[in-house]
Amino acid sequence: MNSAQNYSTTSPFKYGIKKSLHSWKSLCMLGLPYFAVFIVFSLIYGALTTLIGYSVFLSRTQMPWELFLLGGMLSMLASYASLYVLYQGMWNIHTNKKIKFQGFWQPDKIINFFIGSLFILIPLYIVGSIAFLIIQDNHTFKESYAWVGILSIVFLALAGIVIPRFSFWHIYVVAENYSAFAAYKASWKLTSHHILSTYVLCIKFLLLQCLGYLAFGIGVFLTYPAGILAYMYVWSQWTGTSLYTPQVTPQPSPYLTQP
Repeated sequence: MNSAQNYSTTSPFKYGIKKSLHSWKSLCMLGLPYFAVFIVFSLIYGALTTLIGYSVFLSRTQMPWELFLLGGMLSMLASYASLYVLYQGMWNIHTNKKIKFQGFWQPDKIINFFIGSLFILIPLYIVGSIAFLIIQDNHTFKESYAWVGILSIVFLALAGIVIPRFSFWHIYVVAENYSAFAAYKASWKLTSHHILSTYVLCIKFLLLQCLGYLAFGIGVFLTYPAGILAYMYVWSQWTGTSLYTPQVTPQPSPYLTQP
């Protein structure tokens, strides 16, 4: 199939949904390692919160902010560690490659996913922790309204304006083995030529996920992979990469250097 013709005649999300339905067996196969990684992180989080929470209960003190921060960071890292499985699998599906677990786990990419996730998590959790401390230190929540409002504006600006510009960094890691820093930089540069389209794509992605959750939450098992495939489709279009023969550029081993 001619990729140029495919780009001009197919909607990215229509492509993602059709590809996901056609590859349902591969999606079921990906579910095993995805949930395995998520369960491991959940067990670690559960063990830590149990130990710390029990000591807090014995001392009858308020929950320390360190526990709040640790819990949130571990929960998000579990999600991002699981995302490596999903993105690498979706890239194989996008490029019509069979998913084989032998050679599937690539340490460089996993480390870059971990580092890349911290680039987003740390600023968000700094804002969240400050809000938590303000609310906890005030005797009445009413006194915190102004501070929480300011922090909410900062959070929404960061999440709604900046983050969509970095929405292609995962693809640069799995498709071209970019380092975390280089992937963020490349995503920002790519979206600078398609700013309006980037935000429209993000809104459509969120609406698609809402439809998945409305289907008793089960639909997200289809809509989320479909959304990732839609992003990969758009990435292939904007970068001029062939739909089925991606260009893989090996990068140097330092994870925070530009390729």
